[in-house]
Amino acid sequence: DLNDWSPGLKGWKKIVRARQKRGGRVFNPAYMITTAGRKQDKIDYIFELLENLWEQRGRLRPHPGDTLNSYHMLLGQFQGLGSFLTAQVVADLKYVEPLKSASDWHTFAASGPGSRRGLNYILGRDPKSPWQEDDWRQKLNKLQVATAVHLKRAGIVLHAQDLQNNLCEWSKMERARLTGQMPKQRYRHV
Repeated sequence: DLNDWSPGLKGWKKIVRARQKRGGRVFNPAYMITTAGRKQDKIDYIFELLENLWEQRGRLRPHPGDTLNSYHMLLGQFQGLGSFLTAQVVADLKYVEPLKSASDWHTFAASGPGSRRGLNYILGRDPKSPWQEDDWRQKLNKLQVATAVHLKRAGIVLHAQDLQNNLCEWSKMERARLTGQMPKQRYRHV
């Protein structure tokens, strides 16, 4: 039962191992999870990372006055948590206090591989062109401002992290349209 967290980390590790042994999916291509170059089993590595984060939970709790960016930077100090993954954590935590009151709630985003390609497509650049993170964020914020009036007419307000996610999807669509290379996962309408 995924709503029952009582097994603890060791119990959940056993559950994940059992799922893997049965041939069930444990990882998918949505997030590239590596062992940061360590020769270690991926499941062992992830549960070691989770245990470390749990031990540091007092230090990791967001505080009133934190910005999404400052919290993103704090999480990024941990081995195994890169910029993209920490931004995904922030994307979830921003809907509860104290991060719900962060001054950069609407404007914070961190790039990922897909959103960097997506912004390149929109700007007419080679999709593989590199970005400095600050330059990417400035262009993202300009795109956010430029599209806001059109989206508002349709009753849509996108914060920067939603726009970042849309750029990732745009990248997949453009790659499929221009190269015929289909996305790794099939879209299923529910």
